[in-house]
Amino acid sequence: MTTCNQLPAAARHRLRIRAGQANALIRLVLRPLGRTMTDSEANQIRDDVYLALHEGPVKDLIVK
Repeated sequence: MTTCNQLPAAARHRLRIRAGQANALIRLVLRPLGRTMTDSEANQIRDDVYLALHEGPVKDLIVK
């Protein structure tokens, strides 16, 4: 976790992060056991997790 004050000014501006918030880097590994997952399926899961965790005003990961 990187607190707002620990982020470079450019990152704080881009994220519009507020005091009291933190930035987290999360690795999500998707490995279905019985079949190959499509890009679309994997992207949907990534987007769902992102939206469930994200609290800030900028949603730059989601591209639709």
